[in-house]
Amino acid sequence: LTTDQWTVQRRAALSITSVQTDTDVIWAGASQIYVTMIVSNQGEATAGIIAAVLKFGASSGDVSSEYTVQTVSAPAWLAGDETSMFLFSVAVSDMPTNGTVTIDGSITSADINSGYIITDYSSDSRDSWAVRQGAALSILYIACDSGAVSTGQNGILLTMVVLNKGENTAGIYASDAMLHFYSSTGEVTEDYNLNRIISPSSIPGGETGIYKFSVSVSESASLGMITIEGSISGTDTINGKTAGDYSADINDNWVVQRR
Repeated sequence: LTTDQWTVQRRAALSITSVQTDTDVIWAGASQIYVTMIVSNQGEATAGIIAAVLKFGASSGDVSSEYTVQTVSAPAWLAGDETSMFLFSVAVSDMPTNGTVTIDGSITSADINSGYIITDYSSDSRDSWAVRQGAALSILYIACDSGAVSTGQNGILLTMVVLNKGENTAGIYASDAMLHFYSSTGEVTEDYNLNRIISPSSIPGGETGIYKFSVSVSESASLGMITIEGSISGTDTINGKTAGDYSADINDNWVVQRR
């Protein structure tokens, strides 16, 4: 008489205990954001990992499509009564949903003894991050203190008001805040000399920056109606992207007369 034996084990039972990220604030286009998912096998049988994924949710619903997730490291098996870490690298799309985004996970595995499929659809402890809107500059208006100027005139005050509609601060070089002048035949900016009186080097998110110029008119400046426009560009101090505007919502004009 020949006998055999087997060991009866509790079925594999995977549970995501936590999902954690290494950052609290992200922005459009960010990449290499690391997220860890800790998974424990609360059974005795070994579980073969089939899929481990991250999920992203905003107040409006699931926004997982706005993120690209790459698995950096992940075990193929998880023995009974053991815990392991899954590491992911996340990239953000160019137009993510702003506000608080919750990061969750799900995992699917198979008990290697029975083939039984085990899935955990949510972590016991989830994490979140705030999606900030990048710097977005907008020239609100150009204003001059005179409706008529003369050739050769100096010290004419011009003001350009710029709003940062984003949340990140925009850093601005003085030379990137400019005025432009146009006659009926085209640009005549070379007829004017600009001296920057006030030129903020940065505009925080949600705030305005006021740029003031003292303008001199050349002796040979084009006569008649001149439209005054502006342009500005800066760099988002968080994500390094360029933000700019090249036309004012409200421009101004003056009439150039011979002295």
